[in-house]
Amino acid sequence: MREPVQPKEFGYLWTEMPVAPMIRNFISNFRNHDDVALITQAEPVNAYIQARESDELALWDICLYSPRSENPSTISFGQFTPNTQSRSSLWKRSQSGLEYIAVSGKALRVGGRGQAMAGMGNDDKERAKNTWTKESDIPDYHLNLHRTRPLLMLHVLDIWDKEKDKEKENPPKEPSVVAWGIAFPNSGVKAHEVTYVVNTTWWAENYGKQEDDTDED
Repeated sequence: MREPVQPKEFGYLWTEMPVAPMIRNFISNFRNHDDVALITQAEPVNAYIQARESDELALWDICLYSPRSENPSTISFGQFTPNTQSRSSLWKRSQSGLEYIAVSGKALRVGGRGQAMAGMGNDDKERAKNTWTKESDIPDYHLNLHRTRPLLMLHVLDIWDKEKDKEKENPPKEPSVVAWGIAFPNSGVKAHEVTYVVNTTWWAENYGKQEDDTDED
């Protein structure tokens, strides 16, 4: 793998990499809490990539985030040791009894706003800016609409217990936790639906309320 560029606002960035099979292998080997993190389950994510990796998802951007104001992590990715990102999170227990960290509650989000801009060209950024008509900052989902390549986002987090150490007065409860996300561009390939069967308790815990049983047209 070639040397990355190092944009000051992101960390280590590789662009236009023909690594779709490598990314699928990474996702398959990453330990995911499938009962609480549906959107990062390996099988549907990899199926989505594989259906498009010969054209739309052939070339990837990869960003190993490393904020300059933070501390070095205890984990290295080959020769690269990123700085950590600070997060305050909740410790929860799934229905199966597995303890997990809800980094951003039910949103299942680990990255910061604007990080999905990594790898975007100036023209793509300008289109995203010009088509966002609200006064608020441009959200990542809108940035993704204007990406031309998918982005694998790699994070190393120092995580504090939001309930017991909100002010981060002590060392992080879990230091150097690795997490990932993907920013997919718009796709012209028809997606296949995936059906999940869950009970109402799981739904309430993860989405806040029970699904309405009333049929709608």
